[in-house]
Amino acid sequence: MSDQQAKALEALRAHLDLDEAPDALLTAWQAATGEEKKDLLDRLLMETLLVDTLARRRAPGDVSRDSEERRTRPRASLLAGLLAPAAALIVAVGAALLLWPRSHGYPEPKAAGDFSVESLGGGRLPREAPLRGARLAAGPGGARLSLGGYCELTLDPGTVVVVGGREGKEVIETEEGRMVCRVEPQKGEFAVLTPLGFLEVVGTEFEIMVRYPEPKGERDMAQWRRSAIVTVAVVTGLVAYQFGEMTGELGGGTSKVFAGEAGVGGKKIVAGKPTYKAKEGQPAWAEKGRIVGLVRQCPGCTVEALDAAAEKVVLSCTVAAKGTTYELQWLSAGTYTLRVKAEGYEALVVKDLVVKAKNDLLMNIEFEE
Repeated sequence: MSDQQAKALEALRAHLDLDEAPDALLTAWQAATGEEKKDLLDRLLMETLLVDTLARRRAPGDVSRDSEERRTRPRASLLAGLLAPAAALIVAVGAALLLWPRSHGYPEPKAAGDFSVESLGGGRLPREAPLRGARLAAGPGGARLSLGGYCELTLDPGTVVVVGGREGKEVIETEEGRMVCRVEPQKGEFAVLTPLGFLEVVGTEFEIMVRYPEPKGERDMAQWRRSAIVTVAVVTGLVAYQFGEMTGELGGGTSKVFAGEAGVGGKKIVAGKPTYKAKEGQPAWAEKGRIVGLVRQCPGCTVEALDAAAEKVVLSCTVAAKGTTYELQWLSAGTYTLRVKAEGYEALVVKDLVVKAKNDLLMNIEFEE
């Protein structure tokens, strides 16, 4: 091991309050592909940000927590300073250590239902394998996951998560799909990582959905992950979020959609007030309607109608640069979500639009300069 690698490893041990890292972790890193190493780097940076942010959010009057915050900040700074010259080793050991259990008496993560388990490198693991540090995918029957005895998660079919965290500080990374989380208050900390940011949970019940507007195809993994659309809906309690530069809190009965790619921190797309216009003549009007409108200052965009319940795209259209109108025609009567995406703009999401048979739903769209 070189001097530079030794310094990086020492910094990580100090940052994570652990005495040593298993040699197997270094072996696993050496066998990882370039794409896997990039993915691990993204995960480590997000976890580091999470640790620092949680420390800053703690009550200033709590002396023990203030001490913890003072310990965390310099370590995060030290880690950041070593990332450039020693990124490879930091990713390998750091990401794995963040997933390493601290106590043999603490409940191990348990899964039930229809699921499969694989390593972060993609290799299939037996269902009874340790879950912490592994990827879990829910099958057609859905699955349940218990963390630390105080976090109960229900995974919809097709949901994929990575189980992270450690004793009293449970962390789950949602790669794709919908998950309902129930967390008992004052039993421990719980956070959810997503491709766009993370959520800090305070004794609550909430659901989170991560989906992608298009298949991965030939796209770069990091770019594809940034294109995610994350929906958070809080039933009870409080959820604090940080997605890029956007921070805030969601209380019971509220929800929010976060769009990736250029959508985070980009310029805004504004929707006008929806109105209806009765239509006759076309046979399709008997049972269906349309969503149509004017488009102002369009740089080129995609307009999509999503089924409000399933959150799946039902119909879409593209508008060329300087185009002036859009049309989503012959939608069955029902409730839809309208989504407008354009490079360099925050995605526009308008929920609960009711399409009526024999009617046009008119809503204009404007791109702010």
